[in-house]
Amino acid sequence: GSLAVGDWVRADGGTNQGRALGKYQYMSYREEVVEIFSQKKGGLDLLKRIEQDSISASEIQRQLPTYFLQKPKSGSGSRILGI
Repeated sequence: GSLAVGDWVRADGGTNQGRALGKYQYMSYREEVVEIFSQKKGGLDLLKRIEQDSISASEIQRQLPTYFLQKPKSGSGSRILGI
């Protein structure tokens, strides 16, 4: 689903580590993801916890709506922002 959280992985010869996040499973260390998280208070701290594998998938799922969902300007419901 749109708030899916993948397994923690180490990639690129150990250069990057993190989890796949959201509907499109973008890795937490991707530039676009870092940009989205950096715009909200606590976002970079959350990414650091994801990178260090010191946060559970269920806790990440509880926090993803803060970063990935927003209320549309008109109509009802939520929509995914980019990820």
